[in-house]
Amino acid sequence: MVKVKICGITNLDDAQAAVEYGADALGFVFAPSPRQVTAEVVREIVEKLPPFICKVGVFVNSAKSLLTKTMSLCNLDLAQLHGDEGPEYCAALFPKVVKVFKANNMPSRTDLIRYKVAAYMLDIDKGTAFNESEQKKLWQLAHRLGDHGPVILAGGLTSENVAHAIKIARPYAVDVSSGVEAEPGKKDHSKLRAFLLAAKWGEHTGSPLRKPTYVSVGADQCVCPQDSQVQATASLTFKSRRSIRLKEYDYSQAGAYFITICTQNRELLLNDTDTRSMVQKWWDSLPARFPDVQTDIFIIMPNHIHGIISIAPSSGQTHRFAPTKSGERIGSPLRKPTLGKIVQWFKTMTTNEYIKSVRTRSIKPFQEKLWQRNYYEHVIRNENDLDSVRKYIVDNPSKWEEDEYNPGNLAQGAKGKVIANRKRKYG
Repeated sequence: MVKVKICGITNLDDAQAAVEYGADALGFVFAPSPRQVTAEVVREIVEKLPPFICKVGVFVNSAKSLLTKTMSLCNLDLAQLHGDEGPEYCAALFPKVVKVFKANNMPSRTDLIRYKVAAYMLDIDKGTAFNESEQKKLWQLAHRLGDHGPVILAGGLTSENVAHAIKIARPYAVDVSSGVEAEPGKKDHSKLRAFLLAAKWGEHTGSPLRKPTYVSVGADQCVCPQDSQVQATASLTFKSRRSIRLKEYDYSQAGAYFITICTQNRELLLNDTDTRSMVQKWWDSLPARFPDVQTDIFIIMPNHIHGIISIAPSSGQTHRFAPTKSGERIGSPLRKPTLGKIVQWFKTMTTNEYIKSVRTRSIKPFQEKLWQRNYYEHVIRNENDLDSVRKYIVDNPSKWEEDEYNPGNLAQGAKGKVIANRKRKYG
């Protein structure tokens, strides 16, 4: 899985949020910049970080003695060099050094291999017009640069384009700063989360060891139409959910499943931090409760959740497609867990804790039930389908205003319009 570095960290709150959402590395800028920080501030932040997080200092043409003193004082793991530092300078810092090259000023191959570094970073020059064409050129250059060593891709990355960038560039890691900011030096935590979700689950084909693999299984065509039709995630209406399970289909077999669970009456119960943390905790607990289960991308919306659950193949197990004949039974009733059991456990545990939290944390009580009795599922057929579902989940927060689950759209009778728009998009 691709590594993610969040750069331009200036305060502990942003650092902890980045770590919580899955960042592998944090960058601290010591060079003149709107994001510049002092060694004292960085040291205080680093002392409060958990283990296994890589701390990176960003320097530009610093005196070597000052750089090494700063790294020691702040307990930094790597120096990221953005200036004119040459091969000898880098060699003196190896292996704790990353050298940054700009797309418009790349050294020749002969000069490049003289740099003894842990990784190369590829970035853009400030003020560069960065349209879609220029982006693809940068990503293709990063792909070629990967022939010489690990590559960290930077420059113009956002949650909207990072997954596509990873597919083209196949980098070891991606680096983002302004793409997740509310203002220079201050991170937008919703952007942080969206970026990390998109980056972590972008298809990484640079190394088969870092690429998640899922077994393709059959699908109910009523639930999961072919690509030429409307995607099931966009086309099902609320009243069509009474019989979405495929009869005789074995929902314990290996494969990946996209699920959506709504709150009862789609009440907005998942807005506050305490409730969201509680729901996230039980989602993260699924692999511990069910050893054959892995959790993939997950998002919590105001009145529903989207996530991908994969059931790992047992030893010697082969996948089967959906039954085509009435009465055909696939799988064994002894095989477990089933998707239904997994979802039911999640709903039970979150409901129990929610009830306790109403008493202890003064969160909003619910009427009758926390979750809607039924849930939507979609059997993921292949890698393209998986990519499509992941993108749909990641894009959800930014499209809440037009979401079919938004009560405002229902109240205004806008559901038909929303679904029609999605038919045009996905169809």
